[in-house]
Amino acid sequence: MVAFFQQYFATIFERRTALITGLVILGFVVLGLFGTFGKLSVIERVWFWTPLCLIAVATSALVHQITTQFFAAVGPRVKLCLFGLGFVLLYSPIIFLISENQILTDEMPTMPFWQIILTIAGFAFTFGSLLPLLTPPAVTQSAENLPRIYARFQDIGGARVARLSVSDHYTNVYLSDGRTQRLLMRFVDAVREMDDTPGFCTYRSH
Repeated sequence: MVAFFQQYFATIFERRTALITGLVILGFVVLGLFGTFGKLSVIERVWFWTPLCLIAVATSALVHQITTQFFAAVGPRVKLCLFGLGFVLLYSPIIFLISENQILTDEMPTMPFWQIILTIAGFAFTFGSLLPLLTPPAVTQSAENLPRIYARFQDIGGARVARLSVSDHYTNVYLSDGRTQRLLMRFVDAVREMDDTPGFCTYRSH
């Protein structure tokens, strides 16, 4: 459980996550989506959209961590559906409570719960379906040029290592196809066996 939350917070505070979150907030503020452009000033839109986007990031990171750790064996399409469903189930009630009680502003009309669910589901599955387009293609490597750690894997096909993390005395290896390999070895040794593969550590155990 400790490793679960370590990875969760590492994902939230990753520089790429912060950059994407900032761009999304900027887009919502500038465009004034859902009628906020005409009803709220720029400052009010910043106050309105920033917490909503931060809550969305925290929720999506939690759902992603759950699907990655507990549903590693399923295919990418099933994982996408699980992610979208989990995000809708967790995020929709939060937005409904904020809207119903007009916590962030009293200038916006409240939305019925079913409309909130449909809106969030549309965003979740649309964004999720675009993720493969935003992911750079894996570099093809011959078996002779693969890092030494690949010799420890069992039947991974053409999948490549996406990231590493520690769980007790094991090293979890997350692959590009969504599967996970669990190796009984020290994290520092696993990093060493990645040889010259480029990457960076977001935390001492990831």
